[in-house]
Amino acid sequence: MEMERINDDTFLLRIENQDLIDRGTSIPELLGNPGEIEGFFHSILEEMGVLNQFEDSDGLSFQIMPNPDGLELYVTRIVDMGDESTDERMVRNIVDTIQHSLTDRIGKKRKEDKEEGKISPKPVINTEDKSSTLKPIDVTVVFEDFEDFVSMAKETAGEFDQSVLYRYSGHYFLHVFHQVERPEEVAAKMALVREYAEFSRISWEVLREYGEVIMPEAALE
Repeated sequence: MEMERINDDTFLLRIENQDLIDRGTSIPELLGNPGEIEGFFHSILEEMGVLNQFEDSDGLSFQIMPNPDGLELYVTRIVDMGDESTDERMVRNIVDTIQHSLTDRIGKKRKEDKEEGKISPKPVINTEDKSSTLKPIDVTVVFEDFEDFVSMAKETAGEFDQSVLYRYSGHYFLHVFHQVERPEEVAAKMALVREYAEFSRISWEVLREYGEVIMPEAALE
């Protein structure tokens, strides 16, 4: 196992398949028993010494991203920041997590392509388009029940560019994506989402691989 610090609040643990086998489990077994996931990862965090570094936190959130070699576990502490809202801090940490994961995967892909001589010319970027520099909203949330999703769909129709509804382990999850045009959009839209749902500890990659797609596109339309 390897551990890397992403920012002040987030650690990344890379857990290989052999690490899981040594502990008598596997990715399918873990994902098939959501109730056991938190306890299992807490034991890993204790073993790696992460819990000692998060003693002042109000709680922990997990993002699990499986890959062919095992899985990546992003651990984020939840802290009351006073003038910075919990939602804003959570969104920032999620964005950091997604950016790090994508950067890592793209870097590996470019390295493989370079070795195979498949590197393409860099695309031309329009530097005058300020919206292209803003990070998009790209999050997964979970609902307490289906009625909360229905209520959110009525309230947020047309608010997001893409939305997919999944069912997994008896719960409903929604993955939303929206290209932000103005910075203030992030807080406004995430506040709207949090009225009806909570940020998911199960990543979109897991849902896409193991969940049941209920509405494949435009779930909020």
